[in-house]
Amino acid sequence: MSDEENLVDIYSSTRAVHYHIIHTWRIESYEQYFSSTKCHLTSIHSSVFGHEDDPGTKWTLQLFPKGDKEASNNGSPGSETLSFFINLDKSSDVLELPAKYSVAIIGDDRCAQKVTGDNTFKRGSGWGRSKFMKMEELLKDRDTFLVNDAMTIRCTVQYTKHVTSQERRKKRRNSSSSASTEPFKILNTDNLPPDSPESTQVAQSFPWHDVTFVLSGSYVRAHKWIVAASSPLLAQLVGGCESVIKVEGVDPESFTQMIRFIYTGDCDIANGGYKLMSLANKYKLQSLFIKCEEYFVSILDKSSCFMMYSLADMYSSPRLKTEALKVIESLEFIGDGNKFSMRGTVALV
Repeated sequence: MSDEENLVDIYSSTRAVHYHIIHTWRIESYEQYFSSTKCHLTSIHSSVFGHEDDPGTKWTLQLFPKGDKEASNNGSPGSETLSFFINLDKSSDVLELPAKYSVAIIGDDRCAQKVTGDNTFKRGSGWGRSKFMKMEELLKDRDTFLVNDAMTIRCTVQYTKHVTSQERRKKRRNSSSSASTEPFKILNTDNLPPDSPESTQVAQSFPWHDVTFVLSGSYVRAHKWIVAASSPLLAQLVGGCESVIKVEGVDPESFTQMIRFIYTGDCDIANGGYKLMSLANKYKLQSLFIKCEEYFVSILDKSSCFMMYSLADMYSSPRLKTEALKVIESLEFIGDGNKFSMRGTVALV
């Protein structure tokens, strides 16, 4: 039995699938929550959110405007803090799940507070910070972070689940109408039984793969001649006789999206666009680089201009750099205490 046959045999039952979620929560009429004595130890909950490809895993955000019980017991009068938690919702189909997360309060042109964590979540409970941010710090900059009496919170969640062949086949059946026409779907059907109807449909509509990329437990299958035609550096990567190629130091989901772009001209830039731009730069995939560049220019505003400037400088994008600089130069700074250090403010998530 060949190495590739061994590989398929070992991993045909399950596959590691990586998910990356970005959720924005806007809380209107925020002042009512911290000005009323009735809200002491009470919390606000966001709507349930998750990844469209993993509907069984659901998350919620929970904010205590005047702090939870722990923060209240350990704090002195007049030192109220916001408490913030991210929860694995009780409606999820998993009992526990390791995940990385970050939470930030964002304003028009900067981030007030940001925390990151790496924990194992249990269904119906969560992780966070009892002392997320002092109330006085938030109110001091209310013109930035409570514009029109509204608070905006951005949360990112990254996790990995091992999906069985049966679950993948069920998902493919639910989306069979698009699987026969979208090459990206076809790339992930190689573990189907050879005599299954789905496998027959794929075999008739698209040639079989001849290369498997291995990335941190994930497997992306493709065709050497298609990958090689997209970029000289990718041509070098697949130019040998190996049918299984290990790729290190690359995010599996971003690599999958890059392969999807090579086949279809489409990809999910909104989730993980920074990593996609990094891959496009790494492999000199100019068409993908331009697509990422155009997307970032289209969403450029006061809240993202510093980050975009840093991104443009990192990956040598004159167009994005010029557009970001225009927005930066238009910002109004009041007082020395409110001035920004471009190097200190920029943070790529």
